[in-house]
Amino acid sequence: MHTLTLEFGDLEVNINKRYVFYKQKHISLPNQQYLLLVFLVENFEKIVSHKKILDEIFHGYCCSDAVGVGVAMLREKMSSKDLITTYRNTGYSINSAFLNATQVLYKLNGKILTN
Repeated sequence: MHTLTLEFGDLEVNINKRYVFYKQKHISLPNQQYLLLVFLVENFEKIVSHKKILDEIFHGYCCSDAVGVGVAMLREKMSSKDLITTYRNTGYSINSAFLNATQVLYKLNGKILTN
């Protein structure tokens, strides 16, 4: 079995098992929080709009409050208000400086796929 991981500074996500590690500590996330985290990391150079998150993660089936609640819960689970930056009336972005990250690395069995 191949192992695909996404690394972003102090954050590591095992895509196969949907495990999240922050500073080498396992963080248990429900499915939508996991998807939200991965989506924000994959778009780390962008401010992702509220609507885009609602469409991509919640597939438009939730009330608009779902995004803000999801972000708040993710911050709580990761024990950090600084993990995600809120841009009022615009959207959200992952805080790459907080995670000590400059790029997203995808690894297959420990070998870098992209940089």
